[in-house]
Amino acid sequence: MGAAAKFPITIYELADLGPGIHHFPGTEAEYWELIEASEYYAEFQNNEIIAMSYDTNPHSRISTSFIRILANIFWDSEKFIPHNSNRPVYVEATGAIYNPDALVVSEPVQFYQYRPGMNAEMTPVIIVEVLSKNTREHDINDKLPAYKTIPSMKMILLVESTLPKITVFSKDESSGLWSDTVYDKVEASIKIGGQEVTLKEIYKKIVFDQVEE
Repeated sequence: MGAAAKFPITIYELADLGPGIHHFPGTEAEYWELIEASEYYAEFQNNEIIAMSYDTNPHSRISTSFIRILANIFWDSEKFIPHNSNRPVYVEATGAIYNPDALVVSEPVQFYQYRPGMNAEMTPVIIVEVLSKNTREHDINDKLPAYKTIPSMKMILLVESTLPKITVFSKDESSGLWSDTVYDKVEASIKIGGQEVTLKEIYKKIVFDQVEE
């Protein structure tokens, strides 16, 4: 049975299932078949395919802001490559495949290759996840601990979409231990790739109404 017969393929078919994220029993082979055919992002973990609903306006704009910021910082770097949310990340420790909202990978890049032309990144150093009502539990409980197991990982940013607040998880290079710092003032700045980035820049043109998505 092909992916088209077993899973929703179009964004309209997915929308008919209701808001939020949807879990379907499936194999990794079915996951790769689905993402090749579907109109939406999907992830894979624990023999489940996780289908993502469409982005809300704040989520999309904050993600785009981070993609622009990371591109500006690392565009000319010979050691790091910025990517958008269309690049999956493979977590070797768990076998999961996730799509962060933005990421930076280190050279030399390493790929987990399912078959030629279909692969996932294995050397992320920075990952950004924008939290929303529908995705925050998955982002925090599933993806965050999995990301921390990736040897190359140095920084993980969990970004709120309903108020200016970012939690930055940083790995100490000598001990390998993780620490976290919360930034919740628009004047605050986060050091990324040696450059200071303010929350004001990250949340530029975002209007908060304090209503959950």
